[in-house]
Amino acid sequence: MSNLLELLTRVERATEPDRELDARLECLWSGWDFERMPRDGEGSSGFFAYEKIASTAADRLVRIHDFKRYTASLDAAMVLADRLIPPSRRRAYLDAAWCTAWYRKDVMFLTALPLEICASVLRARLEIDAAIASC
Repeated sequence: MSNLLELLTRVERATEPDRELDARLECLWSGWDFERMPRDGEGSSGFFAYEKIASTAADRLVRIHDFKRYTASLDAAMVLADRLIPPSRRRAYLDAAWCTAWYRKDVMFLTALPLEICASVLRARLEIDAAIASC
């Protein structure tokens, strides 16, 4: 749960779209793993969501996936919400995201809305995990 809380904090603090957050959100619902890997041999890093296909002591075979721009695209953020927020609670979480985005002073509304929807998805996930843990 602490990873979800840490991710929620990072999404709430974001003031612009972030590809690393996109990759981490993709891994949240897909079950894939997240890794920061060097790219192009230049020492710059990229973010990858990948699926383990096979693993041995010597090496591993992975399938690297492209991922949606959840923190930049309203459509992608809504897809994430549809996948992870139960239908009975979706309206409440999305209304809260809309209101929070509207009143944010550090970023424009249309930039804030996908970020706030992603934050609402994480809040819902934390609530679900807490409910399951209490059973």
